Amino acid sequence: MWHLPTAPAVSTTRIHELVAALVGRPLRAEVLPEPTPNAVFDEQFMAEYAEMFYQHRIPQNMVSSAFEEIFGRRPTPLEDGLRTTLAWYGALAEQPGGRQG
Repeated sequence: MWHLPTAPAVSTTRIHELVAALVGRPLRAEVLPEPTPNAVFDEQFMAEYAEMFYQHRIPQNMVSSAFEEIFGRRPTPLEDGLRTTLAWYGALAEQPGGRQG
């Protein structure tokens, strides 16, 4: 079975730390103990999502070394991917009608 190139697993807390460092300010995050309907995530969506919620409680590690060796492709380093995503979002937010703050 092939797994496309995957960066090493890190915790959500570590992702928040990296994003905070990249944007230059602390993040505020609320960690839900269980799937709870909120905003656009209505009761029907969250009832379906509850089946997969275990993935937030146990480590998820994808090993892509076989694909990497055969095809010579490597995953994008996590910080590079976050930096690119934040730059995209920042540019989007600056467009007329874009999200501010």
